Amino acid sequence: MEGRVELTAAVLLAVVFGVSAGVELTKVDAETARPQTPATTLSSLNDADRRVFYHLEEGSEVFPLDWLLALRQKGTQQLFLQNAERFGLIADDDNPANPYHMPVGITAAPTRDLRFPGAKMVGVNCAACHVNQLTFKGKALRLDGAPSLFNIQKFFRELGDSALATAENPREFLAFVERLKAIAQAEARSAQAGEKRAGSSFVLKRWDGSSPETLLLLKARVAFLLNLAELPKSTVPGFGRVDAFGNARNIVFPHDALPTLSPVSYPHLWGIDRLEWLHWDANTNSILERNIGQALGLGAVYESLTNASTIKVENLHTLEVIARKIDPPKWPEDVFGKIDPKRFERGAKLFQKHCAQCHVTTTGEVPDIRVSVARIGTDPNRAESFARPVGNRPFDEAIADLLGRIKLKLYDDAHLSAIQREAMEAGRKPKWRTTGEYACRPLVSVWATAPYLHNNSVPTLYDLLLPAAQRPKAFAVGHREYDPVKLGYVAAPAMGDFLFDTTAPGNHNSGHEYGTTVSESERMALLEYLKGT
Repeated sequence: MEGRVELTAAVLLAVVFGVSAGVELTKVDAETARPQTPATTLSSLNDADRRVFYHLEEGSEVFPLDWLLALRQKGTQQLFLQNAERFGLIADDDNPANPYHMPVGITAAPTRDLRFPGAKMVGVNCAACHVNQLTFKGKALRLDGAPSLFNIQKFFRELGDSALATAENPREFLAFVERLKAIAQAEARSAQAGEKRAGSSFVLKRWDGSSPETLLLLKARVAFLLNLAELPKSTVPGFGRVDAFGNARNIVFPHDALPTLSPVSYPHLWGIDRLEWLHWDANTNSILERNIGQALGLGAVYESLTNASTIKVENLHTLEVIARKIDPPKWPEDVFGKIDPKRFERGAKLFQKHCAQCHVTTTGEVPDIRVSVARIGTDPNRAESFARPVGNRPFDEAIADLLGRIKLKLYDDAHLSAIQREAMEAGRKPKWRTTGEYACRPLVSVWATAPYLHNNSVPTLYDLLLPAAQRPKAFAVGHREYDPVKLGYVAAPAMGDFLFDTTAPGNHNSGHEYGTTVSESERMALLEYLKGT
């Protein structure tokens, strides 16, 4: 089939395959992840675009679909994806784009490897990191394009640990095999009934436990998953963060692997097409190459000799086009309360005095404003880690070369014309650079992007307007309850599943002491203005 690749033996252990299944017993019970009322969606996307954005595969191939549907959580009798909220994922309903009831950002699609026709793999796409949901007194708000709470390290780690526990426990492995057989048999019955499902013979012949191959490949998948997780001595990202370039370095340049000590927030997506330079340190202007790197970090694999990969470049472009349609969410006055006009006007004047030199509050073109680490005073790890060379080669040069080669191979495999390639580049000539600085990002709808600073080290905008010494030294993350007064997540220590420690490397909440000398009433006026930007 055109556009598929056959990965060589060099990456066999990183490519384990399953086949589709759609029986009722395998669907995820997501009731525990639902708010008290259905979520209100604050988004400019229509339903059709939203379904594509939530579940279109981009090339991540993390785990065989059948295996995931049959896998139980380590130490429990629950299926693995029950209560996916524990990973910061958001439950999604059944629809034509999501027949397996996967959470937002989780995909299920045929592999690109020709040796396994019909096999389906579960993967991750951009919506897992860029769709969020807030709650307030039992009400829920869905925010397309907002930074999510997805704890990707926990997801990969638990999946790997659960698969390992299954592989090492003979009784659990046999039970796992029986569940696989049940899935395959149910699918065969569906096929006989004329339903349009993939046949079950692939599962029955190769993955039902009748061959040692099943156990060997399950263990191989464990190794792949644990390799995606952080190295020892790394700073644990927790919810809503990832050390993207640290992970990328360790995946694609394993000979130069380093501890990952610079986890950063997932950025919001509204207005992304108006940014000339991307990422917190403004290191590239190429959205496509950035997204190829993202796909690798989310579980796509490539072959270093040929540059062939499982990445689906046309789907990456489709997701980017949809992301451009996302408008900034408006402050929901019916849920969080009305904006005070007088306080808003006062806040606008204070913003011009204390903030406008670096930040814009419009959706127009964004100037390339950057500040040095020394001047801003925030945690330096991200800027410094990107600047570390790969051997004797600058990292920006090494990553640009690699991503460029993978991209050209994808273009060639898809037989894209020069016009199509130019459209995917969005009229830009790809560039990478090392700035050693942090970008001053627009503050449009900043109320919807907590926690704050590039590393999520400050829970609310109120706290960010305090001197660094007065900001919370630790706070809980992983819950969704919003504070519409302080503009951020409720910072009560008892809430959330993860304690954010600002003393850990990469987690410092220092610096950015702009506007911190204002009075309490002025501080609240500034917050009122930021509700309406």
